[in-house]
Amino acid sequence: MVGGRKLCLVAGLALAVAASPGNAVGAAFRVFHQFTNQGDGEFPEGGLIADGVGNLYGTTFGALEGNIPGKHCPKTCGTAFGFTSDGSTQVLSYDFTGDGGAFPTGELLKQGKYFYGTTEYGPGTACGGLGCGTAFRIRTDGSKEEIFKFCRGPNCSDGTFPHGTLTADKSGNLYGITTSGGTGNGWLCGSSLGGCGTIYKIPASGDRTVLYSFCSMPNCADGAVPFGSLIRDKQGDIFGTAQFGGAFTAGTIFRLSSDGTYTILYDFCSMPSCADGAVSQAALFEDKHGNLYGTTKFGGNPDCADGLGCGVVFKFAPPYGPGDYSVLHQFTGGVADGAFPQTPVIKDDAGNLYGTTLRGGGPNCPIGGPIGCGTVFMIAPDTSSSLLHSFGLEKRGPDGIHPAGALLLKDGVLYGAAREKGDPGCTCGTLYKIDLNAATPTESGKSHNRRPFGSGN
Repeated sequence: MVGGRKLCLVAGLALAVAASPGNAVGAAFRVFHQFTNQGDGEFPEGGLIADGVGNLYGTTFGALEGNIPGKHCPKTCGTAFGFTSDGSTQVLSYDFTGDGGAFPTGELLKQGKYFYGTTEYGPGTACGGLGCGTAFRIRTDGSKEEIFKFCRGPNCSDGTFPHGTLTADKSGNLYGITTSGGTGNGWLCGSSLGGCGTIYKIPASGDRTVLYSFCSMPNCADGAVPFGSLIRDKQGDIFGTAQFGGAFTAGTIFRLSSDGTYTILYDFCSMPSCADGAVSQAALFEDKHGNLYGTTKFGGNPDCADGLGCGVVFKFAPPYGPGDYSVLHQFTGGVADGAFPQTPVIKDDAGNLYGTTLRGGGPNCPIGGPIGCGTVFMIAPDTSSSLLHSFGLEKRGPDGIHPAGALLLKDGVLYGAAREKGDPGCTCGTLYKIDLNAATPTESGKSHNRRPFGSGN
């Protein structure tokens, strides 16, 4: 059984997977910005954050267009942007050029007068011609001060290709992950750059420190190739997920304690047929009780996606033992459900969880066909699931398709980004909002009565 699961996952995860067609109806959904690449960027990969007066900020990835950008990008290297909450006024515009980083991912982190983030590539032509990535900071007035370039150590021992959102402690130290590099070594790394990724720390003053290198244990039992951002609890412990590695090569949930102790908390695919999920690509969410919530892209229902599964939403309760893990929802694709969640969930005060799936939903997707263009979903405290919006129901996708990044919940309104479609001239993504107090979600195709939703937790 274990060997079969491993073979299926390793062989299948590199392939495009199919799911059933989907269709669902959301309510109170509105696009408030369609990207045009006219000073605002194209193709958002991260979600939004808000400042104290309600302005919304994020990044766009830019367009690689199948070419190696080298020192200068062939088209656009990404942007950092800011808009008023209704999208009427742009309050931040910054263009990445490739000289100081290219292709930002994840959400921005606002600390005082600065926004912090990471670019997966740039500057220069190292790491296969792409550049090895940066951690950056941008002043709120749009001027930039670069922090660190990656792959400065021998064999890229400090990591390469940082991904996702940075997290900070009270002293201003920053923490993040790289998807390759480090001193670990294993067959899952799949890179000539060495290593399967790192956890790093950038002190408020001083040089970057590698806190952990993945694949440091035999057979990558500790996990390999992290992709989701890190979170920190009140004790200063770091939690996260790795896409691969672990007992069944399907990824892990890990904790790095403040004293430097690394612990594997859970191995995905521990249940028969990977019913507990496989390959987590999203950050965890911690509620006030210390419960951890997350998603996996694959696993779950074995009847979905030719046996790979369409992903799950899970809960992991303290003290984080094997019996404390539970599956809240297995995605099934089709007309009434999503498929392949790649982003984190968030939770409101009423106990509802919200998130997005890359595929599933409506059958009329302009890109992706019957697989669907993605959904925004809600899971209630009783674990019943509802769709708040199904992308790509309209021809040419004016609402956007393939939601990306973390959702933002503010004053009863969900804000998010879709990475493609929207403006017909650019087709390069949208920003949207869903008023939850007015929303009428659907479950199995049936409308619910309107009911109040909690605010952000």
